[in-house]
Amino acid sequence: MGNGYVSKKPKPKQAGVQVNPIGQMQDDGSTVLQIGIINASPDTTSVHYAEDAEVSEVSPKLNDDKLTTKALRVAFLAIDHSGRTQKGPPYVWSNKLMVQWEIVSSSQGKRIITLKALPRADVLRYTLNAAEPRNGIDYSAPFTVGPEAAMLLVFAEANGIETKQEFRIPQAIGNNGNTESSCSSESEPPLNKAVLFPSQRNAQITSRDKVFAALVKAVERNIEFTDVILRIQDGASFGQFGLQGRATKPERVQQAISILAESFSPSTPITLQFQALFPTGQDLLDFAEAFELTYANDWKEV
Repeated sequence: MGNGYVSKKPKPKQAGVQVNPIGQMQDDGSTVLQIGIINASPDTTSVHYAEDAEVSEVSPKLNDDKLTTKALRVAFLAIDHSGRTQKGPPYVWSNKLMVQWEIVSSSQGKRIITLKALPRADVLRYTLNAAEPRNGIDYSAPFTVGPEAAMLLVFAEANGIETKQEFRIPQAIGNNGNTESSCSSESEPPLNKAVLFPSQRNAQITSRDKVFAALVKAVERNIEFTDVILRIQDGASFGQFGLQGRATKPERVQQAISILAESFSPSTPITLQFQALFPTGQDLLDFAEAFELTYANDWKEV
């Protein structure tokens, strides 16, 4: 231009989608996705999708804003038929693998372990000696373990998506070798069912480092807080975040702690009081062990 300045036109908006899973993966491997349209009007925009395949304008259209899928990847393509926004590139949502396990008492103190990967796995391997499960034993059928406590490490892979998970096999209890898994004891939670902990007064973590680590673990294990009080205090100055009586994802608590911590030094003590819903009793056992929490007779199945 004559004034010596070069003006640039803003980039045209492109129609796209925002995809969020609703809740947790179901026991059949299905996940419900909520799809929102961005940069375009939902009234004039159609969304095409393809499961584990490339998407195009001839792919099936969504009938509403939700999709239930067992696919490892789902590709979405938004088309604004009004012409006000351009067609953007496809958006590909990637699933996560989840490993389920079941432990059943057998004879002579032995237990039978069954593994299952959801929604599916091309490779499923395990170890019982703390070795890298990626190089472990190929799982093809239920296997037997003795009465001793052990750490079960599992590796699953499907079409480039991987996960590693660990499960604590409790020591069997009983007399004369005719034992039962301790997961059947009333003081122990059911390993494969959802539980609420604690069932009475809120649990508490008082170490700053452990609070941050506990929130990371909660994200990894899909643990949701039903009551949560987060407090940071330096002398008479303090900040607090709390929610009670409603499910709160750990990511929201992480956001709150980041905002609160901005006004304090990096060494200011942080306390977390909580009650939480654990997807399985195994998740509770691992969480309690990691953060030195007492759970016996202080949980309830939900």
